[in-house]
Amino acid sequence: MPLRNFLLSIIQLADKSVISNLLSEDLSAVSLINQGMTNRNSLVRTNNHRYVVRVPGNGTDTFINRQHEWENYQLMSGLEISVGEIYYNKETSLRITPSIEDTFHASPTEKNKIAVISRLLKKFIVHRYSSRAISGG
Repeated sequence: MPLRNFLLSIIQLADKSVISNLLSEDLSAVSLINQGMTNRNSLVRTNNHRYVVRVPGNGTDTFINRQHEWENYQLMSGLEISVGEIYYNKETSLRITPSIEDTFHASPTEKNKIAVISRLLKKFIVHRYSSRAISGG
């Protein structure tokens, strides 16, 4: 994605304070990450940091409940199975996270990765339902 289009996407979706904070660092590179199924993900490099910026794909709000997504991110934050958010806008679904080296993306043909993901998913589900039982929700 050209830098101009990327910045226009962010400007349309993010609060101005987030943009100014993010852009207060000099951008050194922006590149499209082609691993999202429903979103446009970009790797943003500054002089000091690397971010992943997710711009939701067209029409994703018709089948993804972003409020539920946010609640799940909150539940995962204490389990060390999510990178955590630098920014998340519940209305526009723009998400900015730190970039992590040596990550992998799931593929149904790679059984060892599926086993890792299954363990993390189990950890999340156990936590989610045990916290609901405690809170009565």
